[in-house]
Amino acid sequence: HDVSPSGIQPLAPRAVKQGVVIGFVPYDFRHTFATRVAEAGVDLPTLAALLGHGSIRCVQKYVHPTADHKKQAMKRYDRTFRLGKKKSRSRVKP
Repeated sequence: HDVSPSGIQPLAPRAVKQGVVIGFVPYDFRHTFATRVAEAGVDLPTLAALLGHGSIRCVQKYVHPTADHKKQAMKRYDRTFRLGKKKSRSRVKP
């Protein structure tokens, strides 16, 4: 699957002409792709390679985490933090 601008550009006129997309720009595909791949857990260096970028700095402008994704990330952090606290308490002897 070619997600580069040259791979997506030919699809845009047909989609717009068929009324599938309104207010569409080809980079919308890249933003959606990058966001979904990041949400699936792919690390940013790998995502950069998939998008054809040499730096994760370029990729960051394409990734837009959803509110639900951020909420789930905080839940994972909270579980990890609580687990870490329990482990450190169990190591302390009275």
